[in-house]
Amino acid sequence: MAEIIKFPESDSVYTRRLVEIASEAQAEVASLYDEGAPQPLAYHNSRHTGFVMAAGRLLADAAGLDVYDTALVTAAAAAHDIVQLAPRGEMEKRSAEWLATRIDAAELGPEESCIAYQAVRGTEPLYNIDGFITVQRVVYQEYPSERGQTIAQIVACADMAELYQPSGPLHSLDLYKETQQGIQPGQEPVFDQKELLVFQLSKRALLESYQYPHDVGERLLTGLREKVIEHEVIISQDIALERISSWQELVERNQQFAARYAEDV
Repeated sequence: MAEIIKFPESDSVYTRRLVEIASEAQAEVASLYDEGAPQPLAYHNSRHTGFVMAAGRLLADAAGLDVYDTALVTAAAAAHDIVQLAPRGEMEKRSAEWLATRIDAAELGPEESCIAYQAVRGTEPLYNIDGFITVQRVVYQEYPSERGQTIAQIVACADMAELYQPSGPLHSLDLYKETQQGIQPGQEPVFDQKELLVFQLSKRALLESYQYPHDVGERLLTGLREKVIEHEVIISQDIALERISSWQELVERNQQFAARYAEDV
């Protein structure tokens, strides 16, 4: 599990309360969805949560958020996937309620719980008319303040931060594994050419259309956008032409991509 992000001890009690909430959320995700849990998940586990938390901190710093708002971003990032195994939309709603309830209990005020609620709800992926994810709810929500909008945008960016990273193609395979019933995180799914090509098509639609909702995401997270898209196009072609014919081959090709560009981010 990723180490909880630490903030200076001299910060306010309110910042420390947010860090405690983030730590609780991160531990809850690990207990529910990591290997050894009753219903472990291949992707939506503490690895993804830790990645989103770290990305949120990076983006918040780059956007000039103060320490308190950075802690609020971190708490929302930690809680954004705390409810899984429910219908799409319901997961984000219940995760948002989990966080808002704890912020209320910490007596941070109704404005803060509202901001946190919208930040988590904003990570919900939305589908276009062709059934592909291309955008998140964050772009359609109405916000009571510019501050709340900025925090929600940064959390949404963080949730998609791995899209154009060297590890993005490799860890996207964990998302595919989650769609395969009965497959545990450490197991290999059956190599189904047709299903994998549909999955690759959906990934390409997202990669080619997605725009980070805050400009700091576009500046910091898209350096390998063209390389990742090119890689996924080649992978799709090689699956279709049976140049890749096993799950292990698919994993190895994505591992090679991750290693090739690891120093470029």
